[in-house]
Amino acid sequence: MKILVLLLLVAFGAQAQNYSNAAFEIGFRQQNGTVTGGADEKAKIGYQVGVSGTLPISDVISFRSGLFYVEKAIELDTTPTTEIKFTYFQIPATLMFNLMDNLGVYGGINVDFNLGDDCTGNTCQDVESLTTPIVVGAAFKFAPQMGANLFFESGSGEVATGIKDFKAVGANLMITFD
Repeated sequence: MKILVLLLLVAFGAQAQNYSNAAFEIGFRQQNGTVTGGADEKAKIGYQVGVSGTLPISDVISFRSGLFYVEKAIELDTTPTTEIKFTYFQIPATLMFNLMDNLGVYGGINVDFNLGDDCTGNTCQDVESLTTPIVVGAAFKFAPQMGANLFFESGSGEVATGIKDFKAVGANLMITFD
């Protein structure tokens, strides 16, 4: 899987000069997940920052990708409270359907490479180094060089021992470089 991801990055990186709708994005995401072992989980707010762009395939379809630094955090309702925070480099691999010049919807996967974890106690064991959650969203411009990206992300499977099925909703402010 890692070799496939590397090959995709090299292939699309070679086409970087053809990307359009390049944007700097910064935003927030509300993350939750499933925790085994009897503790209740509470959603927490994390953030993400990065760049994105689209590579036109046809008049209405584009390949949308980028590179983001992402924080995924949850809180366990234990005594004392346990906070869990994972950080990732995230590479979206999505297809975007352009509904209008300034509006598109997309779907695909995010390839998440784990950079680290910050967990109180001994709660993060056997952390997965690579996850591929499914993502759907919409990106639109509301001013000549500003827009928004709204998304829903759903991962299935373990992220670490006893922590699985992360889901997130989020919104990013986009500053475009057209």
